[in-house]
Formats: sequence, structure tokens, C-alpha cells
Amino acid sequence: MKYIYISIFFLVFCLTACQKNSDVTNTLTGTPSSEPISTIDLSWWANVEERESFRQWNDIHTYNYIHNVSVKLMFTGDVLWESNTNETGGFRFPEQPVPAEGAYFLFEAPGYYNNVVKVEGESIPKWQVHMMRETFPDINGEVLTDAESYIVLTGQLQEGTRLRETWFYITNADNELLGTCMVGPEFPTFYMTTLPNQELFLHYNVACGGGVIPLGSFSESKDIGNLLDESFDFSYDRDQVYLDNVTDCSSGTKLYGYDLFYKEDNLTFQAGGNSGFHLRDCQPMEHPVLISVATQNPRKYVELIFTHTPGQRFDVPDQKVCEDDDTFLKYTVGGSAAGGDVFTFANIQPDGQMVIKQAQSSLTDENKFSIVFDGSATGSHKSNVNVVIRKYNSSNGWSYINSLGGYQLNSTITMNDEEFVEGTFSGEVMDTEEVSLGNLEGTFRARIQ
Repeated sequence: MKYIYISIFFLVFCLTACQKNSDVTNTLTGTPSSEPISTIDLSWWANVEERESFRQWNDIHTYNYIHNVSVKLMFTGDVLWESNTNETGGFRFPEQPVPAEGAYFLFEAPGYYNNVVKVEGESIPKWQVHMMRETFPDINGEVLTDAESYIVLTGQLQEGTRLRETWFYITNADNELLGTCMVGPEFPTFYMTTLPNQELFLHYNVACGGGVIPLGSFSESKDIGNLLDESFDFSYDRDQVYLDNVTDCSSGTKLYGYDLFYKEDNLTFQAGGNSGFHLRDCQPMEHPVLISVATQNPRKYVELIFTHTPGQRFDVPDQKVCEDDDTFLKYTVGGSAAGGDVFTFANIQPDGQMVIKQAQSSLTDENKFSIVFDGSATGSHKSNVNVVIRKYNSSNGWSYINSLGGYQLNSTITMNDEEFVEGTFSGEVMDTEEVSLGNLEGTFRARIQ
């Protein structure tokens, strides 16, 4: 530990800030003082991402790295260092002296709640920073910027073999967001920065639901793993569904190029394989499940409703595909064509919103398309493209195209006969660097499921 005067401290910062980093842009500010300060040498890199904060539209395994997030090192109200995340959500803090007590990194991005990571020790055991969209209901996240005396809560809730991917966030008694993070089965601990001396509630979400655990109030950083009730079981069992044969209705030829889709909780999901998959279902009672089979060559479609008994494997009877699949979703971005004649489906939510999605992965070269309409009746609507393209590029990582300015697409539903829905959409979109790509224009015909 070193003790230096703050004027020297800022001089060192100015020198180290001159180091160039190809991924981020760094600046250094602050007001010198004559007070002595204890410092540590710190370096850090991390990725900033959204995961599951808009979970009603996203797949459970969908990552969204957030670009152009403002990352600031804060101390006594001053910005000591500033950067921004690159196109894949990454940033790097080069090794330099920082205040040992009271410093924290502040993360800010339009449309997201702020997040904070406290400087504690010479390394930060956190290489992913998770942010929540402001569309998450009934939470106020502004409290994170109101104080500097942050504490760190860590916890281990289950053994790694049982934990699965779990999303955590902490609120206070006023339902203000104080921290958020997500862990997977190989990382059965969480690390979350929050405010001291408040009544805290730990919220957790897994694929099959979630819950709330009252934590109490803490005045200093603490490992709260041993305070949590071990009876909480974050694991879940997913029942297997297996389909062996799909044959063409007219020729009887066995088809290998088919994809499975199943509907749960008002949403249709594409299965990971074309012969079997695991339901996300956790319901304890028997209930009907819709399974769809779509083939690409020839383009055919068949659906089956079966009664699911939780805890049991279900073998789907051999299926003959007879109905032609004439659904499609075609669009251009800045004049470049994408999408095409691939199985396209629509889910109408209880609140009236309609989600249009196109078959993913193997059918469309890893492109994804998801658009949310504010209604499903014929006529004009506002709509939002949540994720248009998620295609890996070796130099730029995952690429996303989103609506510019939120729900700004102009859309028209031209037909809805309660079996199929057709329409058009158009509006300006942006790339991962928030640069306008021009106009997105598209047409679709989707099967209502």
C-alpha cells in the first residue's frame, strides 16, 4: 500500500491515461487536493452485457453485449478515468494507481439502469457486468448514483452441479434497484455492488420462475452465502421430447432437414436439435403442449398437441408433413436484402402485443429476427425490432441491428384471419456502434401459434 499526495496521484493518472488502447477511448479528469490518499495498483477488463432483462421476448441463452456504455472511475464526486465499451461490449482499464477506499466504476447507457462495481482490493473478481433495461417493470434504478459508500455482497447459493443459469438482482424496501448480476453453473457465486444500511431483497430468476429472499441490512461488504436458506432449490428438471421420423406426405420419403418448435407460456421456442429437445416446462400438472415441425426442402408443416405429464419423457409419434409452409419474412437494411422464405411464426401476448419471429440457426445461417408489434389487429401499429441479426464475425464478434429510438418502426397489419397474419414494417435502424444503417423495410406472413 502506498501513501501519496493527491497531486502526485493525479499526475500519475495523467501519465498513465496517455497509454493508448485500441478498443476503448480513455480520458482523465479530476480536481487535485492536498489530502493524503491511500492507493493501490489496479488493472481490469470486463464485458458489459444484457441478459434476460427483457426475458419475455428473448431466448434463455441469448446474450446481448452492450456497446458504447459509458464506464467511469468515480471518487469523491470526480471522474478520475473515463472510457466506453467497444462493439462487443468490452473495455479495459490499464494498470494504474487508484484510491484504495471509496472508488467505484459507474456504468451508464441510454435505456438501461445504471450499475456500479466497487473497487475493493487489487483485483475485481468480476469479468462480466450485467445491465438491466429500463423496461423491466416497477423498478427505479436512479438510487445507484446517489451515494459513494458502496458495499459488495457475495454469495454461493447452490453447488455448481445444481445451480444452472440464475439471474439475480437486489432491491431495497422502496423497490429501487441496487445491483444486478448473472451466474452460470460453472460460476456458482455472485458478486454484486449495492448500498449499505438498507433493507435488502434478493430476487432470483431461473428458466422455471424465480422468487424473493429477504436479506436484512448490512453495513459492510459481506459473504451472505451462509445466510441463505439452503431449502431454496434453484435447479430444475426439463423433460425430454423425442421425435424419430418425419416423412413427406405424398412420397413417404423420410425427411432429415426439419426443425422442431414448441409453445410454452404464450411463446414459441425453436428446439436446439431436429430429433429431440428438452422442454423448459416446470408446471406440476398435466397440460397440452403444441409442437410444430417445419421442413425446408420441401417446405412443409405439421403440428401436434400432446398432453405433457411432467417428469416423463414423451415420444412423438412419427409425423407426416402434408401442409405447405408458405410463411416468410423478407427485409432489406439500407438496400441490402436479408431474410427469406423460412418458417415464420407469431405469438399474441395476453396484453395484445404480438411477437413475430423467424426460424433460427440452421435454417437461416445463424440470423435471428424478432419484432414486437403493439397490437395484432389489422391497421397501423408501432413496432420495435429487438434483435434483427445475431451473426458471428471473427473481427467484430456478435453483430446486432436494433430499432433507432425505441418503438419507432411504422408497421401495418394487412391481414389477420386468426391462423395467419400478414403485414409490412419500415423504419430507421442502427448498428452495434449506434450508427444509422438507413431504412429497414420488410414484409411477412406468419403462422399464429
